Amino acid sequence: MSIGGGAMGGGRSFVDATGTPVPLRSPIRTVVATDPEVGALLVEIGATVIGCAGRFGEVPVIGDARRPDAREVAALRPDGIITGTRDGRHDLAEPAVVDALRRTAPVIAVDLARAGGAVARAELRALLGPTGRPAPPAVPPPVDPLGELDPTGSGVAELGPRAAAVVREVARTGHAAVLIEGGREVAAIIDIADYRRLRELVELVQALRL
Repeated sequence: MSIGGGAMGGGRSFVDATGTPVPLRSPIRTVVATDPEVGALLVEIGATVIGCAGRFGEVPVIGDARRPDAREVAALRPDGIITGTRDGRHDLAEPAVVDALRRTAPVIAVDLARAGGAVARAELRALLGPTGRPAPPAVPPPVDPLGELDPTGSGVAELGPRAAAVVREVARTGHAAVLIEGGREVAAIIDIADYRRLRELVELVQALRL
């Protein structure tokens, strides 16, 4: 998912996990989820979830999981509708319902499988900052003698010496840096706090191996 445009609110647009350009008409403060797994991710990042397709705690039910009722969604008047993805498409039992949902609010697809959901969390935090806890503050670009970073070429074991480049790239683009280890996506970094937590975990693992 890539986000473009100005500050949080109307006039922005981005490409979601399906590769679809999604225009944002207004700030996204309330959302509905199209299944409980998406709902859990949204609650985890502090979003205001006002409806969910499928039973999810005390959140109002707007249909069966992956089968949202477009009329019930419209009655809630959410600012955004969040779906999962499957095979590069919206993870919905009836794909045609997407057009009906779009009449109410932007339909935003996230990939819950990438890096164990880390990428989806990072991108939703950037997108939905005003809905819950504030988005991470911008990190001033540090002095970096290493040159431009290719985030997909950075393994966890080599992350320490490349920390400045990772932080600078995230601050410059506003996008998560995806870290690859052994051909698998293992983490995403959206701010310096994410890097510090990852380094603490790596140091603990290394100490336990001694």
